[in-house]
Amino acid sequence: MKAPYKCLFCFRADASFEKIEHPIPESLGNDDWILPKGFVCDECNQYFGSKVENRVISEPPFILERLGYVIKSKKGRLPKYEARKGLHLISSGFTDTLLFVAEEECVEHYHNVLRRKPFLVYQSEKAASHIARFLLKVGLEAMINSGINPYDSKFDAARDHARRGKFGNRWQVGYGVYLGGGQTYPEARAVKPSSLSTVKVIDSTFVAS
Repeated sequence: MKAPYKCLFCFRADASFEKIEHPIPESLGNDDWILPKGFVCDECNQYFGSKVENRVISEPPFILERLGYVIKSKKGRLPKYEARKGLHLISSGFTDTLLFVAEEECVEHYHNVLRRKPFLVYQSEKAASHIARFLLKVGLEAMINSGINPYDSKFDAARDHARRGKFGNRWQVGYGVYLGGGQTYPEARAVKPSSLSTVKVIDSTFVAS
């Protein structure tokens, strides 16, 4: 599809189109899929990066993928996540293995907790709305080279929610995790520790509808 120099999200044609647009952020491992200039204006590019994508990649479930696949930030830093008060998840440097790091006063507590039951990583209700907006943004941009016209009015609801959060938490997003043994748990947030110091990242599937 030839670049129309009309923003896919705000429909402005009088805007600047100089910034590089990554449909999937570099902080999720995307180094080579970029859009040609003329599809996403600089203002929308900046908005999605600071208001939507930064939130999404810093919280479950995407933060677990970043940790599990050892994906560094654009500044070359490994991510970390405060899963509970006094307990952090950090990358081990090896694929699919994370480390628990507890503050000194919390070590005994979390040692007992992790020994007794699976470790649960919770997703906030507000984060679910940002995930839906992020997935809709990626989906619209993916249409550009698919033969489907993403500027069609039938995608206006998806466009409005991606850019402005028009539907709040009413645009549903769900995901399931596979824990092995042939069982899939819809909307589960469970990550079972393989020992007291490591946790295995499980495969996830996401959909916004």
